[in-house]
Amino acid sequence: MDFDKTYLVSGDIRPDSSFKYLINLKNEIDFSILHKEGLPKSALGLTNPKIFLLNQDYISDNITKSCQGSSVCQFHTDGSKPRPIGSWDSSSTVQSDGSEIELKFLTSSKQEHSIITFQCNPMLTEGQPVFIAEATDHSFRYEFQTQPLFIFFLDLIGGQGRCVKQA
Repeated sequence: MDFDKTYLVSGDIRPDSSFKYLINLKNEIDFSILHKEGLPKSALGLTNPKIFLLNQDYISDNITKSCQGSSVCQFHTDGSKPRPIGSWDSSSTVQSDGSEIELKFLTSSKQEHSIITFQCNPMLTEGQPVFIAEATDHSFRYEFQTQPLFIFFLDLIGGQGRCVKQA
């Protein structure tokens, strides 16, 4: 199981999709994904590539300083307004109804929080989190279809349920 992987997630409730998210289940976001070779600036959704190139170190430093040690980080596509919106710690909760597993990450303020709903998809060996919604209860919701993580968290909580390929 690769908990070290950092995912760059697009999606936003705003029409211009001006926010992106970095997710790492181990509280060790790899901020180099922002500079990753071969990842075009358009994939990050940066609103002005010229400004990004001039301020790349500032933007990266700003996001890194604000979100170090978190599991979920939200940032504006121009690099501003980075903030942690969830960390894996003793206040995190994992629950399951057998078909889905919900992982809740809180922040130090206990207001903003992230909820990742894992759904079993035996056809996917890894999967990718997908932004679903930003709700009025200050939650940021994601869906993650995956087989290995679903099974891992189901085992972690001793839950009932299965994740098998359908014939």
